[in-house]
Amino acid sequence: MKGVEIITGLQTSDDTLKQTLSLAEKMGKIPSRSVDSPGFLANRLLIPYINEAIICLETVSLTNYRMLTQGYR
Repeated sequence: MKGVEIITGLQTSDDTLKQTLSLAEKMGKIPSRSVDSPGFLANRLLIPYINEAIICLETVSLTNYRMLTQGYR
């Protein structure tokens, strides 16, 4: 994964942030700055996929489930 989320807190110094951004770039990453809060970038991207997976599971019939887990008989 090319992206890396840099999350700063109340006590994060400017020097720490600068060094972290520099390290991420040296590692070939694309840094994204965020403040410390619920719902980090990775979660905001991941949640729609998890929701879609749940919807898929909810719509699978018992027959389809048996075919997927036990094979076609």
